[in-house]
Amino acid sequence: MRKEATWTPSCFSFFRWWWSSSGCASEKARGSKPVPLCVRCFHAHVQYGAKAERAISCTFSGTLRPMKLDVMYCTDYVVRNAPVTARVVGFKSGDPG
Repeated sequence: MRKEATWTPSCFSFFRWWWSSSGCASEKARGSKPVPLCVRCFHAHVQYGAKAERAISCTFSGTLRPMKLDVMYCTDYVVRNAPVTARVVGFKSGDPG
């Protein structure tokens, strides 16, 4: 006489518990990517695509450089929304003394 293996509910629930606890069933939850520093920079030219794509170019020093990676630190970073401060360049105006 031939015996066939049957899956009992307890065997199935043990296999399901083992599969989910071993990490085989699901990928690890990924956190959201950090926002690149260039997005908030005065020198950046940022274009947003329809499918959450982003194209960033740096305009520091008058040239247009496409950024191929997400920048997290930059020595030329200037806050985009910072108030403009007036600076006097050259000779002081007023009474010649």
